[in-house]
Amino acid sequence: MSRETEAVEVIIVGAGLAGLSAAHVVDGSGLSYKILEATDRAGGKVYSGCNEQGEYALELGAQFVNKDMTELTRLIEESGMHLKRTVSKSDSVYLHAKTRTDVGAFIESVDEEIVHSETDTRLSLAQTIEDWVENEQEEAIAKSFFTEESTVSTEHILAESFLETIERYASELDDLTHQASGQLTQVVDYLSSQLKVEILFNHPVESVEYEDGLYTLNTSNGKSHHAKAVIFAIPPTAGSRIKFQKELKTYYEPFLTSYIDGSVIKVSLTYEQPFWHEYEMDGRAVPVEGIVYGDYDGLSVSDSSKQGDYPRLTAFIGGDLAKDWVDQSEQERHQFVLARMEDVLGEQVREYLDYRESIWVDHPYYGGGYSAQVHVAGLPESPDKLRTPFKLSVFASTELAEAFPGFMEGALRSGKSAAEKIINLVDRSDKL
Repeated sequence: MSRETEAVEVIIVGAGLAGLSAAHVVDGSGLSYKILEATDRAGGKVYSGCNEQGEYALELGAQFVNKDMTELTRLIEESGMHLKRTVSKSDSVYLHAKTRTDVGAFIESVDEEIVHSETDTRLSLAQTIEDWVENEQEEAIAKSFFTEESTVSTEHILAESFLETIERYASELDDLTHQASGQLTQVVDYLSSQLKVEILFNHPVESVEYEDGLYTLNTSNGKSHHAKAVIFAIPPTAGSRIKFQKELKTYYEPFLTSYIDGSVIKVSLTYEQPFWHEYEMDGRAVPVEGIVYGDYDGLSVSDSSKQGDYPRLTAFIGGDLAKDWVDQSEQERHQFVLARMEDVLGEQVREYLDYRESIWVDHPYYGGGYSAQVHVAGLPESPDKLRTPFKLSVFASTELAEAFPGFMEGALRSGKSAAEKIINLVDRSDKL
């Protein structure tokens, strides 16, 4: 048995934030471990870039944070960066693209109504929305908003699970208040550099066996890896593509297949001036913080500028709309996004300094959009079952986080929690 494939006490599958967070905890415990990453980089949905001149950072994946997200805030600071506020104006408006009216108050009421909904939660989220909106226009706005927010079209989402996910958002603060001063991949690099072992890249796990208290993980490059315990720090949908043997399959399959991947195409546009802060509305100039498109379910535009940086707008194409557009050419998507933005903000949208597109749709290892959701035929208990250890294995991902699911903070906390559970179980098994 080579050093690379020799048995260890814990194998961590995945080197996204959940996996790196889990690895940091296992590293400190003294247990032997290894990390298997399917792709050629760490970070998962954290993926940074910059403009062609290298003048400013661009987040092509996850981006935002608030001060209640303490794990991520700490890591941003430890990695040599600091928080910068997302530009926000007290008198800003959230526009409905079709009517050019401010629907900010309505959007806020959407969250309140959904959270306190008393309709049959076995319904889809779309049906739940239909139960309380007053007209078709409100229905279109609400559905589009939630499709973009979850990156899954609302007719596919189990309302019960979605409501439970919202309740796990452990903050009274908006989730968009801050951003890192530099590239978030700096956090990934920092976490990776703290580990005693090197990540094994390009090691996609294809099958998992469990026999006589030992796990065997077989990767697509023909190697087998052995451990007492496993932390699957991957999205549930990625887990569903692994071939589990015998009782592992019987236990995990119903929960892993309860999820549907999110889908999002993120388009970042950088400008010289924030012209949208002078939007003419009812005879006065007002700043626009966002736009929701009821006629294009899952399409929205947000002011994603951060203080001291270039002004920036970000368009999000989410849900089934993203799946439709991913098969079109980049040029066609480019023209679609600019045309929809121009409909509301005028010709100035075409005077950008930088246009950058990133696609998070149907990736075999990262999954899709921000996170996966439990679908209408899924089991609502899936998050709890997957984050609870079974035969010295456990799942960790932002979807399963007990606080801040769907966010980078959730991934970090989920990985940490999973590692603590596994360490305790391994220690106990060694004493038997």
